[in-house]
Amino acid sequence: MTITLNAAFDGGNIRLNQIDGNVVDLEIVRDRDSDFYQWFYFRVAGGVGQAMTYRIVNAGGSAYPFGWPGYRVRASTDRVTWRMIPTRYVDGVLEFEWTGNTDLVWFAYFAPYTMEMHEALVARTALSPAAKHRELGVSLDGQAIDCFTIGSGPKQVWIYGRQHPGESMTEWWMEGALERLTDTSDAVTAALLEKATFHVLPN
Repeated sequence: MTITLNAAFDGGNIRLNQIDGNVVDLEIVRDRDSDFYQWFYFRVAGGVGQAMTYRIVNAGGSAYPFGWPGYRVRASTDRVTWRMIPTRYVDGVLEFEWTGNTDLVWFAYFAPYTMEMHEALVARTALSPAAKHRELGVSLDGQAIDCFTIGSGPKQVWIYGRQHPGESMTEWWMEGALERLTDTSDAVTAALLEKATFHVLPN
């Protein structure tokens, strides 16, 4: 059975170069209006029972190639549970293997934090009496840039998540930070918010 690849979904990013037998050559697509690239996220269909080798052939030219040695690709068959799989980085090529036991599998740079998850985090945080929400503006593609102000202390602390498409994993950290900063029963948080005012941009 022939495999197919697709990245036409929230956060998806990859370009298929060629499929030669069981070897799939791929490229990471550059960020919009930028020379940088690092993030990838794509789906493979039709690979059940096939031992495939995936090669990201332009990994050596990415924004942070020194991050590839020791790195492991994330894989999921349900887009909920992600696991790290053995990965090699040799001569500028990032390579990993997968033998499918399901028809669909997703591969990503890190476990994705989707825009739907982002909107849910913003909605939950906005309901907290500890947080004041304001919209600072919109991104290049028209998405709201949300900011939460928490605390009343004199020290002004700004915390922001991703600046680039390849940094969506920062929102996992932001989720935990916002949960802790809006926990009105936490004595440590209360003491901190007397000394500092936090301006948090989870984007």
